[in-house]
Amino acid sequence: MPHAEPTTRDGRADARPAALGRVLVTGGASGLGAAVAAAVAARGGTPIVLDRDAPVDATVDHERVDLASARAAER
Repeated sequence: MPHAEPTTRDGRADARPAALGRVLVTGGASGLGAAVAAAVAARGGTPIVLDRDAPVDATVDHERVDLASARAAER
């Protein structure tokens, strides 16, 4: 059976992305990373933030880690 592309009610191709699951966002505590985490959440995904600082949005799952340090990243 061929794979059918998702379409809208009027038959046009649906350009919306598929539902998101858990998405790891490095540098997601602020700036562009925080915007990515917010966009993931807005689309129904679960952002998981890795950053040296706590995220601005306290509702997201986060782990404080400095990825520039191999030792910290291993924990």
